[in-house]
Amino acid sequence: HGVASGTWYFEVGLEALPPSGAVRVGWAAASSELHGPVGQDARGYAYRSLEGHSVHASRRSEYGAAFGLGDVVGCLIHLPALARAAPPAVKLESEPGQGLATEAAGAPEAPESAGCLAKGLVAFTKNGELQGVAYDQLPPGPYFPAVSLYSDTQQPLPVRVRANFGRDPARALPSESAWSAELASRGAPFPPRWLTDGTFGFLGGLVLGPQTLPEEG
Repeated sequence: HGVASGTWYFEVGLEALPPSGAVRVGWAAASSELHGPVGQDARGYAYRSLEGHSVHASRRSEYGAAFGLGDVVGCLIHLPALARAAPPAVKLESEPGQGLATEAAGAPEAPESAGCLAKGLVAFTKNGELQGVAYDQLPPGPYFPAVSLYSDTQQPLPVRVRANFGRDPARALPSESAWSAELASRGAPFPPRWLTDGTFGFLGGLVLGPQTLPEEG
């Protein structure tokens, strides 16, 4: 199970990063491509260690600070709850010469799935410094935490990260004042919920070993 509504958070610490290594962290939908890094397709949203770019649909954008060995990156997603549309009003009319009231023909009833999902957002932190909103207008989820690791196949040392879903103290959560200045107005409450507070699954295949991908350029 992924997260479909609410404000959720996890952290990734970089414990080993050889010269040829690189890391992407972020969020991905269940339909994301599992044989490529997060952010490769339109259903993944990533923060990239090299140059601090954000990546979505294979497009890199200027975003935040680069990160590397020893840094801790916080990954936030905010998904407003689905608001269902109200059913159409029923107008009662009397049949001529009859004492019975019947429903007047009107607009067809909205399907059960009809409604409006206020678009979600993704933001990242580096060592407690909020890097800003990377993406908004996210389509409906659910979304899963995702990490992609890069390394040259000739590099003897692997890239290694440690994910914290809430069992350890926060190391990259920004201050409440910094959060409020940018995220509170968008409906994201402080503090966010750790993923250990709910039921979720790690999207298998997006944690990629050092032999899976070439060095990211």
